Amino acid sequence: MMLLFLNFQNSFSQNPLESIHDTINKDDLGDVKDEFQNHFFNALANRAIENYERAIEDLREAENFKVDPTAVYFEMGKNYASLENFMEAEKYFNKALKEKPEEADILSELVEVYKLNRDYSKAIQTAKKLKNNKEISADLAELYFFNKEYIKALETLDKVISEKENEEKTENLRKKIFAEAKKAEVEQYLKSRIKAEPENTLHFIKLILLYDGEGELSKAQKIGEELKKLDADEPVLHLPLYKAYLKENKNSKAVSSMKILMNAPDISAEIKQKVMVDFENLIKENPELSEEWVGGFEESLVQENQTDQQLGEFYLERDKAKALDYFEKALKESPNDYKTILQVLKLQIEEEEYSKAKELAEEKIFIFPTQAILYFYKGVAENKLDDFKEAQKSLMNGLDFVIDNPEMERIFYKELAETFKGLGQNEKALEYEKKSKK
Repeated sequence: MMLLFLNFQNSFSQNPLESIHDTINKDDLGDVKDEFQNHFFNALANRAIENYERAIEDLREAENFKVDPTAVYFEMGKNYASLENFMEAEKYFNKALKEKPEEADILSELVEVYKLNRDYSKAIQTAKKLKNNKEISADLAELYFFNKEYIKALETLDKVISEKENEEKTENLRKKIFAEAKKAEVEQYLKSRIKAEPENTLHFIKLILLYDGEGELSKAQKIGEELKKLDADEPVLHLPLYKAYLKENKNSKAVSSMKILMNAPDISAEIKQKVMVDFENLIKENPELSEEWVGGFEESLVQENQTDQQLGEFYLERDKAKALDYFEKALKESPNDYKTILQVLKLQIEEEEYSKAKELAEEKIFIFPTQAILYFYKGVAENKLDDFKEAQKSLMNGLDFVIDNPEMERIFYKELAETFKGLGQNEKALEYEKKSKK
C-alpha cells in the first residue's frame, strides 16, 4: 500500500516552487517590508532541514503582512502535512485554492493529504480537477481502487493512454482490481466492454485471463473461440487450449500450444512460469517429452521484463550455476540487498567458488557487521581453502552475534569442529562436535 502512495505522490509532484512561489515577484520585493521576505524565506529554509514547527511560526509572521497569501497558505499546508496534521493541512490548502482554484500544485498536495488520511472520496473529487496531468487517469484509477470502486477504476484504466512508462503500473493495478473485486463484477464489466467494442481483442484477452485464473476452462475456451474469429494468431488463445489438450491426453498438441505461449513476447512472465510448471509435471509422467525443453522453453523466459533477481529465482531449482550468474548480476545492481547477498554466498559455496565467497562475505561484513551468517559463510569458505586460522577467527567472531538461535548456533559449532580438525586439534574438534549435537 505504501508503495502505491509513493508512486502516486511522485506522479503528481512537479515543482510547486516554480508556480506558486513565482507569484512573489522579485521586482516587488523591494516594495514590501523586509520582515515578510525574511520570515517567508526563513520558513523555506526551515522546511528544507525538516524543522516544520519553526517553518510554521515564520509563516504565521509572514501571513500578517498579506503580501502573497497564496504562497503562505500553500507552504503552511505542506508543513502541516509533513507533521501529519492533516486537518490543518487541508484547511490551508483550501485557503490557497480560494485564491487560485485551478492551481495544479495545490490540488496535487491536497490529493496527497486526503490520500494519506484515507479520505479517498475527497481525493477523487480533487484529482478530477487535475485535467492537464498526463498520468491523471492512472492515478485516479488508483484512488477508485483504494475506495473499493472497482468498476470505476477499470473504466478509468481503459482511458489511460498506453505509454511504455505507464504499462507496468496500470497492469499491476488491473491485477489488484481483479484480485479484490467480486469476480461477477469484473466479468460483467468485461462482457459489457466486448459488447460496446466487439472488434477490440484486448477485452476478449482480459476475459480469457479472468476465467483462466478462476479455473473456468470451458468459459475461457468459449471466449477463445470468439477471439479466434477476430485474430486466429493471438497467442493467449493457447492458454485454455493447452489445458484442454492436457485433459484429453493430447500431450504433443499441448506442448505445441505451450511453446507458442512461452515464445510470445506479450505473454506475462507470471503466465509463462505457470506454463513451465505444467510442462515439468507433464515430463515427470512422460519423460520422452523432455527433449521439448530444448529451445522451446528455457530461453524464452529471458525477456526484457524479467529482472536478474527473477531469473535467478527461476533457475534456482533448475540450474544453480545459471542462478548464481543472475544473482551476481542482481547484486551488482543492488549491492546492499541483504537477501541477494545471502543467495549469492550460499550458491558460491555450493558451486565451490570459495575465494569469491570469502571476498564477498568479507566486503559485506563491513556493511552488516552484526549479521552472524556473513561470518559463517566467510568461515566456511576459509575452511574449504584450508585457511583454518582465519576460519576460526571468523566463526568465533560470528558466534558473538548469535542470540537465541539454537539452529544457527548448531551450524557454527559444526563448522568449528571442521576448523579444529584442520588445525589438528582433535580434542577441540570433538568438543564442538558434541556441542553441535547437544
